[in-house]
Amino acid sequence: MGRPLRPASSDAWFHVMNRGAARRQIYFTRADARHFLDLIAEGSTRFAVDVHAFCLMTNHYHLLVRSHDDLLPQFMHHVGANYTRAVHTRLGTDGPIFRGRYHAIILSTADYVDHVGRYIHRNPLDLPGRHPADYEWSSLRHYLIPGTNPPWLHTDTLLDVHGGPAGYREFVLGERCSAAP
Repeated sequence: MGRPLRPASSDAWFHVMNRGAARRQIYFTRADARHFLDLIAEGSTRFAVDVHAFCLMTNHYHLLVRSHDDLLPQFMHHVGANYTRAVHTRLGTDGPIFRGRYHAIILSTADYVDHVGRYIHRNPLDLPGRHPADYEWSSLRHYLIPGTNPPWLHTDTLLDVHGGPAGYREFVLGERCSAAP
């Protein structure tokens, strides 16, 4: 029996995620995580996919994306295949890094999009001694400190819903603060 078809829709929002094979680590160095983000940046332009949030954890990742031209599968193939190839070339290894195909959930309402952004940004809460706003591999800090986001990261949609960085901080972290994290 073949694999089920992916949800497809032009101009749709998705929560995209994947985990390491057997729940193993997928980023082995800081350079690996940076390379993964570089591939996301490159792919977002190439495949008309807007990235609105990301969080890279040791053994999994989450993305909040909007695909304008139904090119999410090509975008994710670009990221996953090139990342896997680069890691195997560097380490001299082979085999799967990810547990399989990425998982994508289509987000049907603006409220759903907003809450997935919150979920993604709260992922580092379980890391001991780390505040999510300080976690290097999450887009949250770019939401809380205006003007720091890379050109491929779209923060306006979620910030506008909450009236800016202070409102978004309160929504995600339950903290009232008008200053930078």
